[in-house]
Amino acid sequence: MPLNLQAVRQYLTELRNSGGLHKDQAEKYRNVLMEILKNPEEELAECLKAFIEAKNQTSTNENDWQTIPILRNRYKRKKLNQTPSPDKELQLENRYSPLKIDDNSKQHTKAKPTVKKPPPIILYGIQNITKLNELIDGVLQKTQYNYKIVTKNQLRINCSDIDSYKKLLDLVREKELIGHTFTQKDQRPYRIVIKNLHPSTPIESIKEAIESTGNKVKGEIINARSGLDKTPLFTWFVNLEPSPNNSDVKKLKYIYHTSITIEDPIHKKVIPQCKRCQQYGHTRNNCMRPYRCVKCAENHSTTDCPIKDRNTPAICALCLQDHPANYKGCKVFLQIQQRKTTVKTHQKNSDKSHDTQAPKIPASTYNIPAPNKSEKPRRTYASIAANKDEENTPTKLEEILSKQAEKLDKLLDQMGSLMSLLTMLVTKLIN
Repeated sequence: MPLNLQAVRQYLTELRNSGGLHKDQAEKYRNVLMEILKNPEEELAECLKAFIEAKNQTSTNENDWQTIPILRNRYKRKKLNQTPSPDKELQLENRYSPLKIDDNSKQHTKAKPTVKKPPPIILYGIQNITKLNELIDGVLQKTQYNYKIVTKNQLRINCSDIDSYKKLLDLVREKELIGHTFTQKDQRPYRIVIKNLHPSTPIESIKEAIESTGNKVKGEIINARSGLDKTPLFTWFVNLEPSPNNSDVKKLKYIYHTSITIEDPIHKKVIPQCKRCQQYGHTRNNCMRPYRCVKCAENHSTTDCPIKDRNTPAICALCLQDHPANYKGCKVFLQIQQRKTTVKTHQKNSDKSHDTQAPKIPASTYNIPAPNKSEKPRRTYASIAANKDEENTPTKLEEILSKQAEKLDKLLDQMGSLMSLLTMLVTKLIN
C-alpha cells in the first residue's frame, strides 16, 4: 500500500472502529501524521512502523478481551461562528396592541356610604287616616314615608331619610299628636362605668380627666348608691357624647391620683319604661304622650305630685291597682314580659326544628315490615343479669300498691277511732 495521506486515514479509521482509539485521539494522530508526510518517505515509513509497534504493545494485555467504554456526549453544543452584537435589541410584539385602551376603566368606582335608616314614629288612636295623609303631605312628599299597622291602636310611620324624619317629628310635636319615637343610633350617648374611685372625689376633677382624652361629658356624672340609706359606692356612671374616639377613654388609668378601671356597663335585658307616661317600650326623652304620675295615676309629672306622704296608698296608672306604676309585680308588666319570652322561645324552637328536621322519606322507598305484636319484646342485659322477668313486673307493682293501700286503710281506721276517743274526752272535760 502506498504511503500517502489516504492510506493513513483508512488505517486510523479502522483502528478507531475496532475500539483501539477514540475519535479525538485519531484526529490528533491524523494531524501529527499530516505533518510527518511533509518529510521524506523514509522517515514516514519509520514513524508508521514505530506507531504500529506501539499499538501492538499496548494491546497485549491480560484483559485484552475487555475494553473500557468511553462515555461520549451525543448532543454537542454547536459553536457559534459569530457572537451576537449587543447593540441589537430583542423586539417583542403585543398581539393586543391594535385594540383601543379604555381610559374610563382605570377609574375606580368609590363605594357608596351606607345610608342609615331613621327610627320609626309610633302614633296612637288614629281614627281617620285621610286627615293624617293631608297633614303629612303638607311637609313631605308621598315617596318619603309609608305606614304600617302595628296593633289596633298603634300606627307606625317609616321615613326614607333623616331629613324627612326630622320634619315629620317637628310636625307631630307641633300638632301635639299622641305617640313616641326612638333615639337614633348615632346620637345615643356612650356610657362608661368608673370603678375604684372614691365617692368624695370632686366631679370637676373627674370631668377634666375624661375630657383630656378628647371626649366630652354629656349630662351629669352620677355616683352609684346602695340600700335604703343611699350609701355612696366606689362606682361612677358617666355619659359621653358619641364620637369616633369614645373608646380612648378606657386608656385612662388615673383620676385624681387614684388608680381606676373604666369598663362598659352591663346591658340588662329589661323592658324600658317611660317615666313620663309610665308605658313600656320607650323612654321619656322620645315620648309625646300626656303625663301620668307614678304614684297617683293623675295627669301630671311625678315631681309635681301633691301627695308627699309615703303611707298614702299608690294607684297604678296601668292597672289601677294599689301599687306604683313601676312595680314589677304589676299584671300589665307580667303580661308584656310573658309575651316577649313566648315570642323568643317560639323563635328558638322554630330554629331548632328547622335545623334538626330530617327529610321525609316516602313509604314506598323502603319496604319495612310492620312489627309483629305477637313477638315478645327482647330482654335487656340488665334484666337478665338481675334475673328479672319483664313480663311479671307490672303484676308485682300492682301487688305492692294493693298492700300499701291496705296499710293506709288500717291507718285511717285507727285515726278515726282515736279522733272519736278525743272527742269523748273533750266533751267530758267541758261538762
